[in-house]
Amino acid sequence: MGFSDALEKAEFYFSMYDMDDDGSLSREEIYKIMSFSHGEVGDRILSVHNALSVIDKDGDGNIDFNELLEAVKREPWLEKMLL
Repeated sequence: MGFSDALEKAEFYFSMYDMDDDGSLSREEIYKIMSFSHGEVGDRILSVHNALSVIDKDGDGNIDFNELLEAVKREPWLEKMLL
């Protein structure tokens, strides 16, 4: 997959996950994403906290598209989980 294909895919999934269309992914939206791919509630909450700590570089509790792209470049497991 080329860069433009990967970028399009990331943009598509980001817009799908951004349920309130505010341009960022909130803790609640990330929790919903994780609930599709994880089992126990405790595991999902821990996964959300782990994902936020890796992705949310400005510490505002939300993930914008650029933070997501940078995190996926650094952490390949995020791409598999989110995209």
